[in-house]
Amino acid sequence: MKRSRGFSIVESLIVLAFFVIILAILVPSLLESRMKAHEATAIANLEQICQAEAKYAGQHNGDYTGLKTLIDEKYLGQEFLGVTGHYTFDIISVSGTGLGFPASFSVLASPVPGYGRYAYGIGPDQVVRYVRVMSEFHFPRGVEANDPVDKALKK
Repeated sequence: MKRSRGFSIVESLIVLAFFVIILAILVPSLLESRMKAHEATAIANLEQICQAEAKYAGQHNGDYTGLKTLIDEKYLGQEFLGVTGHYTFDIISVSGTGLGFPASFSVLASPVPGYGRYAYGIGPDQVVRYVRVMSEFHFPRGVEANDPVDKALKK
């Protein structure tokens, strides 16, 4: 009788179990890395919007404006109109003028569900801050809403 030269079913199941264990370890860390990349992009985009607001204000007597005007007047690109890097950007308030009144603006970056852990905000002080945390996540240890993002990075 001739013996077959192959793997037994037990050997095949052991190899399959090994791959399943490796995937169970790798997939969560890959997903977290992807979220961190989206968040880094959102922070960079917030800083870009803030710089565009400052440039606009410098050329318009200290007045700030909305996102559509920044795009229409070429201070920002068209990509900021919709979802950019799995985040949406909204200028949620523009107040006052630079002529004797405190001028201000607030920009909010909100993640598309499942693509980011935090919503971020920025204002004229050019400091990116945590605004809120998405439902299944929590702020980094020692960080609360309105704390600068740098505070978490320094720990």
